[in-house]
Amino acid sequence: DGESTSTDGKYYGFWNPLTESIDYKGAIVEKDGSIFEGHFLNAVASGRGRKILSSLAVYEGEFEGGECFGQGTFVGPSGRTYQGCWRHNKQNGHGLEKFEDGSIYDGSYLDGVKHGRGKWIYADKSEY
Repeated sequence: DGESTSTDGKYYGFWNPLTESIDYKGAIVEKDGSIFEGHFLNAVASGRGRKILSSLAVYEGEFEGGECFGQGTFVGPSGRTYQGCWRHNKQNGHGLEKFEDGSIYDGSYLDGVKHGRGKWIYADKSEY
């Protein structure tokens, strides 16, 4: 338990003396001001966690290899939200996205882009 500083930022949490690596739960403040708190494996975000970006956007969910990967929720600084599947830091699979104007998209994504089947529900409750 403690803290360490590296070229990536400052880490607070548990340190595994056997592997000389971050292998448990902790937090890192990155050089750009982003903060990750959650689980690490070999000093990389893996498992459940939360990342607060310097833009104040927040992702909370599953990580693999330091990336948003699996189920997670993103909340942007303007209030836009996305809840669903992620792969390599991009929306991938089924998700529900809510926009600032009250409209909703419920459908499929591929590499961060709406793709395949989906339904738009506009703020006036009309659907497409």
